[in-house]
Amino acid sequence: MLNMMGFVIKHDDFLLSHHVWFGIFIRQTVGEDGAMPIRKISEKTKIRHRNEINKTLAQLPLSAKRVLCLALVSVDTKKPLEPGMIFKITADTYTSITKVKPSVAYRQLKEGAELLNTSKLSLSSDDILALSTELGLPDAMRKSLERLDMGITDYCAYSPNEGYVVLKFTHTIHPYISNLIGGENKFTTQLLTSAMRLSGQYSWALYQLIRKNYSKFRTKNYFSIHLNELKDELIAYTIEDDEVVYKYPEFPIFKREVINKAIKEIKEKTEIEFLSCLIESKEGRKVSVLRFEFLVSEDKFTGIDNETHEFMNDDDAAFLTEFDKVVPPKKNK
Repeated sequence: MLNMMGFVIKHDDFLLSHHVWFGIFIRQTVGEDGAMPIRKISEKTKIRHRNEINKTLAQLPLSAKRVLCLALVSVDTKKPLEPGMIFKITADTYTSITKVKPSVAYRQLKEGAELLNTSKLSLSSDDILALSTELGLPDAMRKSLERLDMGITDYCAYSPNEGYVVLKFTHTIHPYISNLIGGENKFTTQLLTSAMRLSGQYSWALYQLIRKNYSKFRTKNYFSIHLNELKDELIAYTIEDDEVVYKYPEFPIFKREVINKAIKEIKEKTEIEFLSCLIESKEGRKVSVLRFEFLVSEDKFTGIDNETHEFMNDDDAAFLTEFDKVVPPKKNK
């Protein structure tokens, strides 16, 4: 019996998109809309989303992240998401990818559904200003709002007898997960298996940060980041009296407890086979800027400028071809 990676149901129509695990061809059948093309799902299957939701994803508990990632697999990021589309994630799918026991999969699916029901996409003032037109905000509000919270799902429900979750994304979240081609190069691509198997909060957030920089500058294998900006990305802070208080004020402890542990898990479980963190500059005696250097294994992931479609699945080749027509790849200087 084949393990299925879930499927999509479109309101009253019959839209079945069986995602069979690793290297099995699958057929998507759409009732009166006609047949959709056969495609192949493999260890190179990816999920994509706009950078504005990265912080929200990093803050989600593990089970909610995993449920959301599995739903994103079925989103066609080249086109607008159709209204009324419902996503279904099964326990078999969850177990196949995460390698957890079935009992754990059932529990985490239930937890993930409950958490996604109350989770919000939080936009900062900069994001609000940049996306004000898409959000339909009046001119008077564009610069006055400090934060904007939007729901992620209209509903997310768990079936204990059948062992699956069904969810429907809110209309406001659609621009962040679909129709990504056009405008500026501001999306993050992640390898599904990597995103699903990382269990550490800081590991997941650091992996996403690396993928964000790799997606943005596809020929670079390093990036520099201010220490506090890194802590923002990793959610290594608390809010006390409306003030941000960063955790691990002593850098050696932060390096040991957060960075080193995250690097270890990322190298063990993802396509990033080399990853190091160096001190780039200091302000006095205090570390101020870090430099991350990394190497992505092309055996597990393809996506750099000199790749050819021969090493990519059809979906990825189509996405990059269409994207590069609108946003030509940047050249290294």
